Amino acid sequence: MADSARGAHWLDEIAGEFEDISYRLFLIGVFGLVVILGGIFSCLLWHWLTRWLDFLPTAGDRLPFVIGAVLTCLLFLHPLTMRLWTWTEQHDVARSIRRNTVAASVSLGLGNARVESCELTPHGFIAKIRVPRGAIPEQYIRCEVAFAVWFHARMVRVERDQHRADNVYLTVYFTDPLSVGTQWLPLAGRVGQTEVGEATWDFYRHPHGLIAGDTGSGKTSCVLSLLATLRFDDAPWSWFFFFIDLKRVTFSFARGASEVGGVATTQPEATAMLELIHEEMLRRYELMENFRVTFWAELPDHVRPRPWLLTIDEATVLLASELPGEDPQVGKARAARSRSILANIARLGRSSGLHLLVCMQRPDAAILTGEMRDNLGFRVLLGTMSKDGLKMCLGPEGGDVVMPGHRGRGVVQGISGDTTTIHQLAVPMASGHLVALALGALSLPP
Repeated sequence: MADSARGAHWLDEIAGEFEDISYRLFLIGVFGLVVILGGIFSCLLWHWLTRWLDFLPTAGDRLPFVIGAVLTCLLFLHPLTMRLWTWTEQHDVARSIRRNTVAASVSLGLGNARVESCELTPHGFIAKIRVPRGAIPEQYIRCEVAFAVWFHARMVRVERDQHRADNVYLTVYFTDPLSVGTQWLPLAGRVGQTEVGEATWDFYRHPHGLIAGDTGSGKTSCVLSLLATLRFDDAPWSWFFFFIDLKRVTFSFARGASEVGGVATTQPEATAMLELIHEEMLRRYELMENFRVTFWAELPDHVRPRPWLLTIDEATVLLASELPGEDPQVGKARAARSRSILANIARLGRSSGLHLLVCMQRPDAAILTGEMRDNLGFRVLLGTMSKDGLKMCLGPEGGDVVMPGHRGRGVVQGISGDTTTIHQLAVPMASGHLVALALGALSLPP
């Protein structure tokens, strides 16, 4: 089978050479035809101009007339020449990619694949491959690493074609698609950069979020970037923020800011804040009932409330039932009440404009129950994490996810434009000044 595949590959090489020759002859013919037509048009144009403008040389003054016509022809031909040159270069690159893709398929024992299309991208290329007979798409998917080695690429992804079962898309990245992830850009709700573009939180589809990562993984940077972008001009709403910070230092900069409703740093303060937000949710539902609407944004302008975002740092500490110096029975009752309020906000908060952002170092089964995980549809995981932790956060599909293991790198699910796919993520770095300005802690930039 390998010999027959190599023989077919050799025949394809010969066919490709003839295709290259015919393509170049076609370009030469087009260029020659355009030169002839352009010359005729230039002579006619110059002749017509000399009849109306006395100071221009006439056809009798042959040398000046010819020079003027040639210059006019070159002026018209220059854009076409540059376009034909670009087309030729792209064709050569695409042809080389097709040959290498077919050669890689044969070398890896996958058969003589047919490359149906090839699209160049800023970071590499995307090739649409027709899987040869005797092979299945799963074989190509399992050879992602082998393809990366063959192409000397930074990363390779192989995905099924949703419209044809015998086609796969081979995406090759020669440069890191997350290389601009450390740059901070003012996009509303931005949390970072994925291999397919900017990652922004889709609040409409996934009203509540989860950010998990060990110490030093970039979790705080991700939260700060999100907070800083939610108050920019392109943000659809003016947000109001609440924080539960039992470490007392993560969100200390937000205290006293005009756009912040409070920063809870103790268990009693956290419980009181949860009660306050829960009462606000019930009040908004009563308001929507009175105006006969089903979504807070549909309320009239004069009564429409602002969306609230509650950010909880180290949620495992908030919901711990046993704390030093606290009566065990009181701790269990407090934790049960807090867990019940959070679950109710996660169920009903979207329609009332109340959103949760839960942050923790490690996934906790007591918090991430099946219902809570489904309600926390926007998920960012950073640093390193076990397979069980990935499955707990992302569901069954999380078992196949590979974490980068570097600071500021991880995976994200639930972004705008693609709310189900798990993407690699690079977290941006937003300055503390931008965050403070967005929260109303500063009135003017320094």
